[in-house]
Amino acid sequence: MARDTDRRCAVLTRLTQVSFLAFAALCGVVPAQAQSWRIVPQVTVTETYSDNISLAPADRRESDFVTDITPSLHIEGKRGRSQLRLDYQMHNLIYAKEPARNNTQHALNATGKVEAIENFFFIDGQASITQDQISAFGTQPTNNASVTGNRTESRTFQLSPYVRGQFASFADYLLRYSVTTYSTTADSSVDYRVHDVSGTLNGRTGIASLGWTVDGSRQIIQYDRGRDAEADRIRGVLIYQFDPQFRVTTTAGYESNDYATFVKESSSTYGAGFEWAPSVRTNVNAVWEKRFFGNSWAYGARYRTPLTAWSFIDRRDVTTNALNQAARGSGVAFDLLFNALASRIPDPVERATEANRLLQQGGIPSDLNLP
Repeated sequence: MARDTDRRCAVLTRLTQVSFLAFAALCGVVPAQAQSWRIVPQVTVTETYSDNISLAPADRRESDFVTDITPSLHIEGKRGRSQLRLDYQMHNLIYAKEPARNNTQHALNATGKVEAIENFFFIDGQASITQDQISAFGTQPTNNASVTGNRTESRTFQLSPYVRGQFASFADYLLRYSVTTYSTTADSSVDYRVHDVSGTLNGRTGIASLGWTVDGSRQIIQYDRGRDAEADRIRGVLIYQFDPQFRVTTTAGYESNDYATFVKESSSTYGAGFEWAPSVRTNVNAVWEKRFFGNSWAYGARYRTPLTAWSFIDRRDVTTNALNQAARGSGVAFDLLFNALASRIPDPVERATEANRLLQQGGIPSDLNLP
């Protein structure tokens, strides 16, 4: 075991998850209003000693001193109808005994939003660079300095323009296109692009408690090396609101994809669900659908106190590696903290900014999804 001295200040998935996040120790003074722009450059220097820098067996262990010189930049702000949050770090690692191991590792987490046409046309952007493991079965790096050969730099970039508005007084619409690119430094065969077109129409009826939704999507996943994949789906939803706290839904639709075969296979879908929110702090929901792979479900419960947030999720759905990366950027850790801050910061933009700041301060990845 290595000893480090660190001196410095398409797969079918089933997920059952119980998460708890207490952040009283992290919460400092929450600003009453967001600052317009904040730019913070910084440089840190860390010296690390390891008696097993490559995490090798005892008979092949090597010791080394590693200097990590890390310039970083934090930008956060909003101006007019645009906003940006960016955190970037460049780790320059220098090995005392083996200069051939010297390398540079990047880390980036950036999100931006522009309201190009007021209340109509918007553009969202997201970028991330992370240091990831190549194989779950290989030697796992314990920090940036570990030399294992099981590390890769992953880059994900996403651009998503969309429009939203109303059709007269009977429906709200949202039409979105997003393109996501993913690449790694280890193996170009897993690099891909995801093109996604989706639309949603939320309608009202003459009955106050009855509503409806129609949503559809078309998705194309293009791999640099490998077979492309396509998926289409359209669905209608009827919503009945028994009272302000309880509603039920029924769904019916159609989907086709070529995940499992070389030609598209089509099937009908149907399902039902409910949502119960007895208070602003409590929510219980469940959705079941018959899909092309069998039964799909998502059961969840959320509860928050002034200083904690609790969440339970049990879901079964279909996903691919490409879809997982395309959705990267927020996870359960972020969601719990975002919800727990609701009573202190009503504005969702300011709340998201504070949630990200607290996660970064505590060293918790914002896209952490599994307990």
